[in-house]
Amino acid sequence: MARSIGTRPWRVRARSAMGNAPLAADGMVFGTSTDHHVYAVDAATGRLQWKHRVADRSPPLVALLRPPRVGHSLGSLHIGMPAAGDRPGALHTVHSRTGETRWRTEIGEASVFDVLVEGGVVFACCSDGVRTFEAGSGTQRWHRTVENLPSVRWGGPASADGIVACVGEIRQSWSSADAVCVIVAFDLDSGERLWVRSIETTGVRLAASPGRLYLATSQGELIALELRTGEESRVRDDGPNWIFAFPARPTRTMSTVAMRPGGFTPVLVSHTPVSAALSTPVVTSDGVFVGSQNGNTYRANVVDGRLSYYTWETDLQVRAVAHGQGLVFAGFIDGMVNACPAEGGDFHWATISPVGRVAGLTCADGMLYVSGDPFLAAFDATTGAGPWRWPRQRTTTSRR
Repeated sequence: MARSIGTRPWRVRARSAMGNAPLAADGMVFGTSTDHHVYAVDAATGRLQWKHRVADRSPPLVALLRPPRVGHSLGSLHIGMPAAGDRPGALHTVHSRTGETRWRTEIGEASVFDVLVEGGVVFACCSDGVRTFEAGSGTQRWHRTVENLPSVRWGGPASADGIVACVGEIRQSWSSADAVCVIVAFDLDSGERLWVRSIETTGVRLAASPGRLYLATSQGELIALELRTGEESRVRDDGPNWIFAFPARPTRTMSTVAMRPGGFTPVLVSHTPVSAALSTPVVTSDGVFVGSQNGNTYRANVVDGRLSYYTWETDLQVRAVAHGQGLVFAGFIDGMVNACPAEGGDFHWATISPVGRVAGLTCADGMLYVSGDPFLAAFDATTGAGPWRWPRQRTTTSRR
């Protein structure tokens, strides 16, 4: 297919890096930045409509490392806010079109690190456990912690079938490579804890679909769990566990955590990552897509277990993956964005985006929104319209 070239629809510059995937809703695109602002941009014109400062004073170091997280529902944008000094952490909800405050619920000394909205409920991952709130009023519904892990930083929530899961990471020190990740699942309505599992690795990212929870790890594996039980899924009832390694399967230990009084104490084990998964899995009817450290984007077929990969003839890291318009998009550490048919086939288009290092991709309403350092930009998802042409050939290959 011919590669298209055109005029970039728009780009918006922040004062610092945009570290999360953009959120598109209500004719707006929302980006969050490490300058602790939420930027709201008109999706059609790229004009900045409003921006909201999350921290009114210097937040703690742990909050400085990442931009704020947001979720959307019912014309509202829900913003997680860190605690700082004598200012409590909070969940702050604003009107998505104007930025005007709708409600704010404070949670004391705890910080809100991640937000997910599902069925009129806001699920917040906090420094003191997880909480849910009514999306319309901000009334807290429930608050849960995991025994022996009262201060783990929880994040990366994913939900389906009325179940929400999140992941917490335990390190011996900030610089330590020794870590264990704990995945916990709750009934979204009642707050009942359904299961807990630990995996000796870092950087676990979650995605959910009906009946399944997918884990992409820094040790180069994509794992599927049964969403309701936490047990490892199988490709077939009598087949092997649903685990894919890319490109080689490193040593891995995964255990079911007994829900007994007193909880559990994970054992930390060192591992050397092998082609780490760097993007959150994207679950579609075409498969499960993950970008990796080795420059490939992988697709796992959930029916027959076949693993395909899209190679872009580069060793640069794939930092983000998105899906839409029948295409899979890969965003690279150098700002390159590529597209390929999701079912496999010839390379479709590529461009050098103006965002610097790609941090996140979102495909919505025929557009591809790209966040990075420090820009938020929009491209036509089908044609890849942009200001530069990328001349190198790209190929798509498949393997068992």
